[in-house]
Amino acid sequence: MQKILKIAYGAVLAVGILTLLWMVLGATGAFQGAVDLVETIMLIVVGIPLIGLIIIGGYNLFYTRVFTDWLRTLVPVIISAIILLLSFVGISNTSTVGWLTDHVSADETRITTDGKYEYRLEIVNGTQRNSSERVYLKNRATGEEQTIEVPIGMGSAYSIAYTEGEETGWITMKPTDQSNQYIVSTTEKIMPAREDPLKPIHFLMNIEAGTAVEMN
Repeated sequence: MQKILKIAYGAVLAVGILTLLWMVLGATGAFQGAVDLVETIMLIVVGIPLIGLIIIGGYNLFYTRVFTDWLRTLVPVIISAIILLLSFVGISNTSTVGWLTDHVSADETRITTDGKYEYRLEIVNGTQRNSSERVYLKNRATGEEQTIEVPIGMGSAYSIAYTEGEETGWITMKPTDQSNQYIVSTTEKIMPAREDPLKPIHFLMNIEAGTAVEMN
């Protein structure tokens, strides 16, 4: 029985250690961006007591005789209960957005001048190193949806303007003489992390192939 209790006690300590790792990943977006203030505060409030309890629990488990009498059983039980409570609070309040799930900022959906597609620019995990940009498309005739990556290079210091209700959004999408090819251009509403952020960036998009190639 004592051996089983020790294994359970060790498992609780392991849960505490994994919780600390989970919270660090949440606070840093799996080291993909700047440290989040709210997550950092939670890491301090929950993490510091958790570290202390894990150290005390580890010392009890490996250097003292536990579960030999009621007192040496009560202390590990109390430590385990607090560790599990703090772990629950820490895990439930750790955001997974930006590392396990994507954070997407999107412009208002617009319609191409030929009336064939609905489109909008989506910025994925915009403030992080794993950021990317893509154009969302919906074929108005068939209802088919797809996304095509466009390497605009917004980076972590980008700037955008909200364009709801405005005629021009973050990008324009104009048809060419080829039915499945469009020219996608950035507008002054966005400022990517480039040498000249106000200079429009043009892409030749092939919808059938699902590709976008920068033209300038």
